[in-house]
Amino acid sequence: MEEQESDITLLLEYLHLEYGEEAGEEDALKASDLVYVGEYVIDGIPCKYWSYPTTGEPMWATIEDYSGLENYSGLRCIGMTATPPPQSRAS
Repeated sequence: MEEQESDITLLLEYLHLEYGEEAGEEDALKASDLVYVGEYVIDGIPCKYWSYPTTGEPMWATIEDYSGLENYSGLRCIGMTATPPPQSRAS
């Protein structure tokens, strides 16, 4: 649970930056807005997806975990995408 809370904190910081929001603003995204969708393996990289409310097309926040690859110890990439997660989850 602690890892997911840390992930949400990182995602909120990133999304606030991307959308030009300040934490604590009335209309800013909040932790409760992020809904964990699941973990998927995309091109061999584990990727966690969260959905969040938008005024336009559906969007997802993502964390890709490259730490299992040689020379990428601890590397995780945070992003957002309009591409929905794959149909099947990581096992």
